[in-house]
Amino acid sequence: MPGLYYTTDRGVLERIIKPKTMKKVIFPILLFLTVLISCSKHDNGGQTINVADLPQAVVTYTNNNYPAESIYSAVKFHEKNAEYVVTLTSDEDLTFDQNGGFVGEGETSEPHGHHHGKHPHHQGVPSESLPPAITGYISSNFAGYSIKHAETDSICSAGAVTEVVISRQGSSWLKLYFVTNGSSFLMQGWRIPSNDLPQAVKDAVSSHYAGYTLTEKSEKYTLSDNYTIEYLLFLSMGQTKKHAIINEDGTLVCDQ
Repeated sequence: MPGLYYTTDRGVLERIIKPKTMKKVIFPILLFLTVLISCSKHDNGGQTINVADLPQAVVTYTNNNYPAESIYSAVKFHEKNAEYVVTLTSDEDLTFDQNGGFVGEGETSEPHGHHHGKHPHHQGVPSESLPPAITGYISSNFAGYSIKHAETDSICSAGAVTEVVISRQGSSWLKLYFVTNGSSFLMQGWRIPSNDLPQAVKDAVSSHYAGYTLTEKSEKYTLSDNYTIEYLLFLSMGQTKKHAIINEDGTLVCDQ
């Protein structure tokens, strides 16, 4: 057996490890720790990148399906099915694979415990600045939801509005619309695949917007009467862009 031995005053045979033998013991330990640390960094987060460095497929998909928003920030991961996570100006997160293919949105796009948090930008309204009428309405009617983003906007059917994005664990994000001063709740909306639009709405698009292309996603609105259903559609023909609101029975409400 290599190494030196000596007998203690208790008669126990102890071993002195030679420096060369010590190196053989320490090196595998250091190698293991290096791998462990590397894996820990790999698992716990991603690297913030410039939006300009995203694959073109990510930008194209976002422009085609979220035309009312733009990409605010981007994070790159090194995971097989979660390579890129982008945050929109609405504070919604989208996940794309390493080739720029769309993976998911909302809660599904926060892999490995990563969370972007709120991103203030030029369109945003701090949640603490919202009128008490709005925050009170949300607390009373959407228990368990938290405010993710708020901004002022303009909708052809209602004029100036305050749009508030809310979410809770395990549920899709919702958009709530209020009169700007918060005095009245107008409607709630969420994104749906345009393929799921009622046939009457699709027929109205063909009738009113011949030559226009409908994006893959639209928004469904339930108005405050809990009865009326309308759809916000995003249309384009070349460089011409339109937003149209159509009732579920195919009646054109307005466009802009």
